[in-house]
Amino acid sequence: MSHVSEWTVKVHLFDHDAQTDARAVLDTGARTLTGESSAPNRPAPEVATELATSRALIALGEQLAALATNDAIALGDADEVIFSGR
Repeated sequence: MSHVSEWTVKVHLFDHDAQTDARAVLDTGARTLTGESSAPNRPAPEVATELATSRALIALGEQLAALATNDAIALGDADEVIFSGR
């Protein structure tokens, strides 16, 4: 039986004089995870936006991977998740 679901990621950007802050929010419908980061506004604000966003998404991905691993451990199937590769 197939199942289709949709998860939404929103990236919120906050520009300050010296830096840009990014917050990536994942909504799975059952859980909400947040990754945050910042980057200095040099050499250009556009670069800071890209860096802050990419870092926030990486932080979000790391949280999701850790959550999946912990869920697998709780279900007694950690070897499959941890050692199956990417």
